[in-house]
Amino acid sequence: MGLQQIAFPNQAPSARNAIFQQNAGQQIINQTFGGSYQISLAPGQTFLIPAGQWLTQCGAYSDFQYFDSQSQIWRNLTAMDIPPAVISSDGSNYRLANLSGCPVGAVVTNAGTAGSLPVSMFTSTGQWTGGYFTTQTTPSVTCTASAGGSTWNTFIGGAISTSVTITTAGSGYTVAPKLIIVPPANQGNQPFIPASAVCTISGGAINAVTVLNQGAGYVAAPTILVLNQPGDTTGSSGVLTPALTGAGQVTAVVQATPGTVQTSVPTLTIGGASAPASAAATALMNFSVTNAGTGTVTAGSVYTNGYTLVATGGISTATPIYTNPAIEKAITTPAQPYIWSASTSVQNLNSANTIFSFNGLGFQVVPLALTAVGLYTTVGYITAPTVGGVNDVCQLYPI
Repeated sequence: MGLQQIAFPNQAPSARNAIFQQNAGQQIINQTFGGSYQISLAPGQTFLIPAGQWLTQCGAYSDFQYFDSQSQIWRNLTAMDIPPAVISSDGSNYRLANLSGCPVGAVVTNAGTAGSLPVSMFTSTGQWTGGYFTTQTTPSVTCTASAGGSTWNTFIGGAISTSVTITTAGSGYTVAPKLIIVPPANQGNQPFIPASAVCTISGGAINAVTVLNQGAGYVAAPTILVLNQPGDTTGSSGVLTPALTGAGQVTAVVQATPGTVQTSVPTLTIGGASAPASAAATALMNFSVTNAGTGTVTAGSVYTNGYTLVATGGISTATPIYTNPAIEKAITTPAQPYIWSASTSVQNLNSANTIFSFNGLGFQVVPLALTAVGLYTTVGYITAPTVGGVNDVCQLYPI
């Protein structure tokens, strides 16, 4: 497949077939000649990118994602969300996803009573295969949302301990080496959440290891590769040994399907015949601000040059049991909305004179307040503003 599909003026690009897959395996084939597909996505909708080479552009509320088969989750390619990106799709490995107003992750707040459950991943509706979910019988451990119909995968056991043994400190390191944690040889097809760590050195030897993510689902202790930084030609012999923890406990809960848009955080319930007693998790949302005139409005007074609304809060206060920010608290990065008064002569905060340029994104809980910033005599603010999702448009250009 060529890379010269974008044509010059008066020069037609060559024909290109786009094959869109449906859930039942049905294919819809459309021929294009270099034009852009406008992909409209309502909150909670996703779009598998057809096989081929594409120039992609996400909308303001959507993410460009790839499928991580080892963890059975879709991950954001956040660095590519804003600028256009060139990809080569096989029809199931990349997608566009508007997850505004939907749950995107969860914090395990209680791992439950340690038991004899083997290391495993339980899914409520099945596994991703070829870009689609396959059904299965009810598992012995479930995680269910109180509203919205989102589905969740639950990992049991297989996290690494936050204390990594420095078996051999090594010598001659001029800068701290890189650490890459690889699964054990017998991991096979068992899904897992990758762990990660960094280290420091003193006197050319490794003196401390900090685990950034404990991971989940390892069937045996993984191996830590100690790799020299570029330019370090003298460091050698560092050996680090991790140990497993969390046997029989819930070590991670990840979103499988987003369900429908919500205006409040749904409750997650971990249950099932073999669920660890007292296990609990809290959903992390991807809220946008959808209305600046609801909630409790304190109007303020004498805004002589109008105002701009700034959100306060919006980050979950749930306390994680295991250290896994990559799939928990760091799964969203809240972006401030851009909401301002339509008139510079407005005297107090009111919804009638409010314009939305951008609704914000990534709020894990409902923001505490929207504060009207500007030149004022008395400050205006809105507590408990309305949140949800926002329609979006992405683009695909064949190349």
